[in-house]
Amino acid sequence: MTGRRVWIGLSLALLAVGCGTPPKEYFYTLSDYTLDDYNTVGDLATGEAAAAGSNYSVAIAPVSVPEGVDRPQMVVRAGGHRVELSELHRWAEPLKSEIPRVLAVHLRRALRTARIATTDQSASLDADYRIAVDVQRFESILGERVTIEALWSVRAAQGGRARTGRSFVCEPVRGPDHEALAAAHGRALAQVAGELAGAIRTLRSTGPLP
Repeated sequence: MTGRRVWIGLSLALLAVGCGTPPKEYFYTLSDYTLDDYNTVGDLATGEAAAAGSNYSVAIAPVSVPEGVDRPQMVVRAGGHRVELSELHRWAEPLKSEIPRVLAVHLRRALRTARIATTDQSASLDADYRIAVDVQRFESILGERVTIEALWSVRAAQGGRARTGRSFVCEPVRGPDHEALAAAHGRALAQVAGELAGAIRTLRSTGPLP
């Protein structure tokens, strides 16, 4: 009887473990913006950008990201040649979808124009300036830093004038957790958007304005 009682006790213990609460998943975005941020102009613009003449449009083409991070799980570098997939810490939406929208918000603030769209919006079809971004590096190190490296181009619809560039941003992480990691990536993208805004201002100052 003793052996049977032990077997029953072990079975009940295993059943309790199997029926336990599953680990909680956490989801993150690249910004803490509300919907209003996509419809209003912030106060980050310079006096030059706020000048008259914001009646032009900008379209951001689909963004490419490295295949290694093109997944729901956050990919964190663990040292050397090893990375870890954080199964319980995931992006709320694909990076390919959110990165263009985050860039659009920062561009709207920097250029003081609301006519900025991603290419899944009809407003981008006849844009005065078109932006292409190829994210070649999207690296995350918990509690330390994030790195974004991107090649980009800005092309004017009139005259085919264009500017190309490479952004390399290394941003410190202001906390030990995954949320701080996501926030650091958001700040890094703001710096990339600043370089894109500078390219647009240069094109507008060196050629016929739309």
